[in-house]
Amino acid sequence: MTFSFKDVVETEYDERERATAPIEAVDALEFITSSKFLDETPLPLQSLVIKILYGLWEKYPVTPREQELIDLLEEEWGIVIDLDHRDIKQRIEVLILVIGRRGTKTSLNAYIQTYEAYKLICKGDPQKYYGIRRKHPIQIMNTAKDGDQARDPFQLVKDNIKRVDFFRPYVDPAKDNESELRLFSPADVYENKKIQAYNETRPKGAPKQNKVEGSILISGVTTSAPGKRGKAIICLTLDEYAHFDRAKTSATSEADILQEMPQTDYAMWKALTPAVKDFHGDGKILAISSPREKAGEFYKLYCAAGGREQISPDNVVPEPNYVMLQLNTWQANSHFVEENFASDYKKDPVGANMEYGAHFGDPSSAFVDPLKIEEMFCPTKHFSTMGSYHSGHIITVDPASKGDTYAVAWGHLQLGQSGTEYHIDGMYGFTPTITVVDGHIQRGRIDPSIVITFIKGVADSIKRTGGKVLEICYDQFNSVDSIFDLQASGYAAFETTFTNKYKGKMYPDFLEKMNINQIKCFSLPQVDQPTCYIVNEATKWIDTAKGEIKYLQRVVSGNTVYFGAPSSGPITTDDFADVMANLVHRLAKRAKPDRKTMLEIYKQTGVPVRISTGRTFGVGSSGFFPKAGNAKNIAAQRMRRHR
Repeated sequence: MTFSFKDVVETEYDERERATAPIEAVDALEFITSSKFLDETPLPLQSLVIKILYGLWEKYPVTPREQELIDLLEEEWGIVIDLDHRDIKQRIEVLILVIGRRGTKTSLNAYIQTYEAYKLICKGDPQKYYGIRRKHPIQIMNTAKDGDQARDPFQLVKDNIKRVDFFRPYVDPAKDNESELRLFSPADVYENKKIQAYNETRPKGAPKQNKVEGSILISGVTTSAPGKRGKAIICLTLDEYAHFDRAKTSATSEADILQEMPQTDYAMWKALTPAVKDFHGDGKILAISSPREKAGEFYKLYCAAGGREQISPDNVVPEPNYVMLQLNTWQANSHFVEENFASDYKKDPVGANMEYGAHFGDPSSAFVDPLKIEEMFCPTKHFSTMGSYHSGHIITVDPASKGDTYAVAWGHLQLGQSGTEYHIDGMYGFTPTITVVDGHIQRGRIDPSIVITFIKGVADSIKRTGGKVLEICYDQFNSVDSIFDLQASGYAAFETTFTNKYKGKMYPDFLEKMNINQIKCFSLPQVDQPTCYIVNEATKWIDTAKGEIKYLQRVVSGNTVYFGAPSSGPITTDDFADVMANLVHRLAKRAKPDRKTMLEIYKQTGVPVRISTGRTFGVGSSGFFPKAGNAKNIAAQRMRRHR
């Protein structure tokens, strides 16, 4: 009997179709619980996530314990899981789990990734099913910042696979190591059988063909593994995503971040997530982490999903294909109770509230207690422009740039019950007008003369009520004309340029005084008093100032510490934080000045520094001049230097 070429082709086609025919797959919950597969009993949070992620709530009614979690999510975290009105076929692109440490995130991730590997095998020929080039690897990837964090979840998936009989024929023994495991699809198994048959009957002298590698690739990689990027990824887990490195605030564009900082959270998102789109509705991104401060890509995902710990959450329309759950450790894992973490909260309340409490911290919480920020705003202190005979006042100004707020603050030193107090009597901001021209937003320029009038009004009010304005300090931006105007009016006005070096001295002073409760800032509206300006909304700037301090970033580079606002996120300004910090810094120079400080102030203001010997600080009737000489001699020294 003879066979035509057509017969051979058709026979081979039929054999391949039979060998790569889809295998009937069980659903995710049966896969996890059945003795034929993982034989596990998932915790209520895990089973709830599985039902939501794979649309199984109609097949498996919500249990009482799962309902308790649904109620808890809504009542405590503001997250509504409305299964009654959720489309069972609705595609979930991104699953965001904001869960405290030890909250079983890793084992849940392992369930999902193991099931995704099972589903790929059940496709028979997954590359053909998804329209991907034959033999091109389909990846299930777990990525993390460091090696252990990447390997541990991968190892758990690998252990799951090794103990399930279903996977045994599909494990590629040549590709089984610490960071990756390859599985054969039925199509790979068919190809290798053909290759083996050829090698056994090949003509004498003909080279052997190499068998194909398993085309289902499960891996655990770190952020420093760029070679793993850009491939087809059906399930991507960004493990402890909040703890990835962040893009530097000095980076000015997306290209800078991707080229100079390829290991950051932003760069990894941009590099890896497009690969998930190859799988249409089946591709999944899992962003799981205990929270950190309110910054970075994980926090952005949280906000996009409608998380409540953001500015104006009610104004956010959650992404329809995002699902986010937020629970602390003892809510997520019933093996713990809150008392288990009492010592952690006692030693580090801010850190424990993020790591175990699952609350995002303010960006500055790494170096300042958020409670201290609140305590700084004294509940009995009113906005004031009144001076005192024994008090020398300082006014600090941060001129507007690029549409920012033109911020002004003023205050004085005072001796209180606990020692020196730094009083911030008032602050005010001037915002640019905003217009829309041809669909583009344009910010108007703030007229400096309006601000000058305001500052003079504050200064005059202080003088009229018995005080003295010691100095008016400006940042350098666009301030020369304003300084000349104030100097011509008899005020000691000068620049204190907000360079990184200057801020490196200014902010530590400010934060130190805040932490020991020496700063007393107003929190109430003004009372009847002589005033320079009609200030009906004096207290509205308090929330702005609090937000800027809470979002303040401290970056350590070598021996240098930089302070500044984040480059992205809900708050990207530091105008009020700067003027408050500079005010306290300038007052601190006068609280306990040494010879060097007194000379520095004299050079800046042209006025000799006097230190009161009484119970108040500032310019008093008694005191002394710098030891370097009297005012006349110092002026002569300055003249000689200028020559």
